Amino acid sequence: MGGQRIAPVGTHGPNYEEILLYKKLCKENPFMHPIHIYYTAPPPERTMQASCASGTEGRSRRYVVESNGEATELTILSQVNCILNKLSISNFDKLSSELLKIEIISDNLLEKIVKSIFNKAIAEPHFGEIYSKLCLCFGNFNIQFKRFLLDMCQSEFEKRSELRQSRGNIVFIGQLFKAQMISEQIIHSCLGKLIDEPNEENIECICKLLEITGSKMKENIDENFRKLKSISENKLVVDPRHRFMIKDLIELRQNNWASRKTNQPLKMI
Repeated sequence: MGGQRIAPVGTHGPNYEEILLYKKLCKENPFMHPIHIYYTAPPPERTMQASCASGTEGRSRRYVVESNGEATELTILSQVNCILNKLSISNFDKLSSELLKIEIISDNLLEKIVKSIFNKAIAEPHFGEIYSKLCLCFGNFNIQFKRFLLDMCQSEFEKRSELRQSRGNIVFIGQLFKAQMISEQIIHSCLGKLIDEPNEENIECICKLLEITGSKMKENIDENFRKLKSISENKLVVDPRHRFMIKDLIELRQNNWASRKTNQPLKMI
């Protein structure tokens, strides 16, 4: 990063709503060309996150620094992982701001932080939206963050070693698209590669990706569904379970991407 410090303006760091405001004020898509906000000089003190010992919430935080004034990468990563383990919808603004205040002392450290976030995202796909919002916050202030993140998503997608890992990555890619961190072209590229090899694992990934991104896609959506319907009609390729999975996805689109399950009235017992 050329020795220049990259960090958010302000003492407490921006929250998610402020990040969205930056997007509206930017003439170009800031997720393709991330906003860079540089300190003209480093802050007077760069203390690190507090110890994550239980019982510290609501009290003054104890900061960990080395004797030379800079925390080691190991200390920083430990604090990052501690924050990630506590991250939730209710405390997102507070903890994401704390993460944004951490000084990135090297590209190597940044890559390790991205890896930590990425691993959490694909291991916990139900929280994919939260992690994509976190990446949105980071990506606006550090272009290298986005490069590392996309490289990891691509590498995991191409590897596709086991279904659980692949589904987690697909969910995360879909959520990154919804957060406008990646382009629609990347989604179409993933769909194209999955449709070209219509095995059971890939069909599940296709359905999951379209379930997340379909309502936001503007191009080639008809073509993707035409190919998917054609695949579902081939009983030599698709078993009944995955055929019904495709059928449910088609019905979801016909219902304007509103799940019938969420629209059903509660039944009296």
